Amino acid sequence: MRPKLCLAALMLFFSLSSSSQPAYIDSLENVLKTDIPDTSRINILNELAEKYRYSNPEKIYQYSHSARAKALTIAFAAGLTRSMYNLAIYYETYRNEDSLQYYFEKSLHLSDSLGDKKYHTLTMNSRGLYLISKRRFEEAVNIFYDVLRSHEEAGNPYGEMAALNNIGLVFMELHQYAKAISNFKKALPKIPEPHPVVLNNIGSCYGSLSRYDSAEYFVTWGIERARATNNLHAEANGLHILGTVYESADDYDRALETFLTAEKIREKVPGTAMQIADLTNISNIYAKLKNPSKGIEYGNRALKLAEDDQVDYKVENVYEALALNYVAAGNFQQATELYRKWGVEKDSSYAKAQSEALAEMQTKYETEKKEQEIQIRDLQLAEQALLIQQKNLQLYAFIGGVVVLLILLYLGYNRLKLQRRVQQLELVQKIQSERERISSDLHDHVGAQLTSILSGLQITDQIEGFKKDEEVQKIVSSLKADAQDTLTSLRDSIWSLHQSEITLADFVDHIERYLSSTLKYRPDLSFEIINHIAYPYKLAPREALNITRVVQESIQNITKHSQARRIILDLSLKDSLVIKISDDGVGFDTEAMAKGEHYGIENMKRRMEEIGGGFSISSVKDQGSTISLTV
Repeated sequence: MRPKLCLAALMLFFSLSSSSQPAYIDSLENVLKTDIPDTSRINILNELAEKYRYSNPEKIYQYSHSARAKALTIAFAAGLTRSMYNLAIYYETYRNEDSLQYYFEKSLHLSDSLGDKKYHTLTMNSRGLYLISKRRFEEAVNIFYDVLRSHEEAGNPYGEMAALNNIGLVFMELHQYAKAISNFKKALPKIPEPHPVVLNNIGSCYGSLSRYDSAEYFVTWGIERARATNNLHAEANGLHILGTVYESADDYDRALETFLTAEKIREKVPGTAMQIADLTNISNIYAKLKNPSKGIEYGNRALKLAEDDQVDYKVENVYEALALNYVAAGNFQQATELYRKWGVEKDSSYAKAQSEALAEMQTKYETEKKEQEIQIRDLQLAEQALLIQQKNLQLYAFIGGVVVLLILLYLGYNRLKLQRRVQQLELVQKIQSERERISSDLHDHVGAQLTSILSGLQITDQIEGFKKDEEVQKIVSSLKADAQDTLTSLRDSIWSLHQSEITLADFVDHIERYLSSTLKYRPDLSFEIINHIAYPYKLAPREALNITRVVQESIQNITKHSQARRIILDLSLKDSLVIKISDDGVGFDTEAMAKGEHYGIENMKRRMEEIGGGFSISSVKDQGSTISLTV
């Protein structure tokens, strides 16, 4: 009962700020096709990124990344702040802690420097919601109290209401329902009419406390307010909570009617996950009402929607609901197959769990696995009982022995498979721990020593004797450059070593930070990164590190020899990943280069060969050069 209600309440995060406006989105996208000023284009790109926040995370990345690139080009600080915030929201969706932290800090820094309290508060609020999902409740509630004080100082009652609602959500997650209700009720009078989301949350808490009359009262009130304000999200979610309350109170007829009403509304608003939840609950209730044909119909609809939209984490609940309906229909063979699929989905969920939660997830998995095995055994025995009615005692004894043997073999196989899976996960955890230990040692010891050496070399600039000796100055300058290059190389190694895989977006951000740092004292030389790859693409750590080294070597050669004014880094995906580094410099004679000794070029070729990639270079005199990498 309680997990279902809490899930519905957590889904209400979205309703406080989102609405379905497809016509508005279409009009904005049409405006982008016209000739408009750069600042207007940046504002529209950011607006589109925010509108897609709850329906298409990839659109968030596409539009906010474009806005950020354009804002950097024209130094439009307000547009840059907004795009940084939207990129943080994108990485919040994909739970990429490093990139999320980077963009949150950038957004906070820019909003503070501009005195933009709106985006400072928005960034902090989103950070708090992310921390709830990571179960870091103390940090989250401290952030929400800071946000609440900011809204109180600004005299923003709607913001106060939202902050109190989020504080209540923290207590709801901690199952401290009395404190949660207290904060929700403080939020109610902040605006002239109670917000439906807050009313629904109060009802959810009362449902978790089994106070069904109070739960029904507040959720019904929330649904009425949602209808009055045409908030379809809040109306559908309120109906979902109300249906769960009725189901928990064993009032299946009212629960079914309520879920069916919610399911109709879901067709008008985005939110596949909750639509699947409604269909699954409807299927469950039909099983309890002994109407398995309808239950199977709705279960299959939920399964198709989950598969079409790739909402994998909902599939196991659908399999369980369908299995219950097939049991009610007396089709034990189909029910057994669905319970088997349910177990496979449990396996998959377990394998994807984060290593930091391994022990807890392992215990939960083993318990559910035993329950599954018991259910399968009971179903097979029930199927066997039907066959007994048609066969004599001798045949019964024979078949019974075979079935028991098969069950024992199946249980033994599953136990062996589970042991192997646990051993594999333990090995992965040990490898990851060792990688983190090595990267930590490199950072804490080697990195600290290099930083100390670099600081010592910087001090020589203040020593009078060194200033007068040009030869010494040359040596010291060379040592500084070597130390800085070594420190940069070490940080790249730590960056790749710390992760089991690296997304292309993280790789691009890493290269962009390197270019910004390397070229910050070269105002005559600009750069642009063009990424044609719109969907997630992942690199192995060794691939990312070797490509980074080759790009860095290429940039160093361009800055030293090419006399270029512009560098372009172009990424595309055909049969393989293609990265091109181009400049508009003086170029060089590639034939003469092939006859001479060019260790830098040879090193770049070697690095690409190590990862099974390709390397080529082309150049035309006075027209620049291009280095092409393929992986």
